[in-house]
Amino acid sequence: KTADKSGIIRWICQDMLSLAEDEHACHVVQDLLGSGISTDDASFLVAHIFPHTQRLLESKHGNYVLTKAVEVAASNEIEHGIDCIRRMGIVDVAKHRFGCRLFERLIENHAEHEVVARLLDELSERACEMHKHRYSNYVLQSLVEHGPTNSKKNLFTKLMPEVPGMAIHRFASHLAQKMFQFGDPNDRLQIATALIQADVPQFAQIAADRFGKFVVNEMLHVLSTEDEIPEEQRIALGVLVRVKLDEAAKELPELAETHALQTVISVLDELRQAFFF
Repeated sequence: KTADKSGIIRWICQDMLSLAEDEHACHVVQDLLGSGISTDDASFLVAHIFPHTQRLLESKHGNYVLTKAVEVAASNEIEHGIDCIRRMGIVDVAKHRFGCRLFERLIENHAEHEVVARLLDELSERACEMHKHRYSNYVLQSLVEHGPTNSKKNLFTKLMPEVPGMAIHRFASHLAQKMFQFGDPNDRLQIATALIQADVPQFAQIAADRFGKFVVNEMLHVLSTEDEIPEEQRIALGVLVRVKLDEAAKELPELAETHALQTVISVLDELRQAFFF
């Protein structure tokens, strides 16, 4: 059976591009990649896929074959694909509807490989070009969750000034939530401070926003559960939140009755009882 499968793989590789782009045959290639084939067969298969990276990235069906190859390939086998991504432009690929998925698989499976780590460092440097885009924001979310430490730290540094605006953005708000979820205690403290002390938009406007309310709820959850943030700092932030909301009730009375803001106030009141502030 192993010999038969090896024979099938070598037959497929004779016309890899056509089969990978075919609506039905692409599933055969993906199934082979995920079927527990030998290391040699897997290497032979991916070696015939990565030279077609640019073509497959643009293909409705072929992009699934490409991302599956990234999942199963050894880290030292993906460099041809990385070279292609560089030629296409890393930000352009991250913003592509299929390219974003390719980046996610690279980050999830090969983030610690030297070549990929360098690519991710470059990507994090340009985070402000991508954080509000409908596709590339997913790449940054994956980088926050699975990326190497250096790239992740660089990403947080680049995006920290953007956090208030991100919180009320349809796409970037999800990235802001991920930053709360996967940042270290100091990152979380900085994000919370940036949100609470924001001028444009003001904190109450963020809390009342249809996207921002989820970011603020995530922040309040962190304030109540993050043991590594000193209690006095958590209490100080909670007090500041209350002050900002009270100020908004006077300056922006139209926000006071919004359901989202009332929810935030209710959660804050629970925190106040817990922390006695």
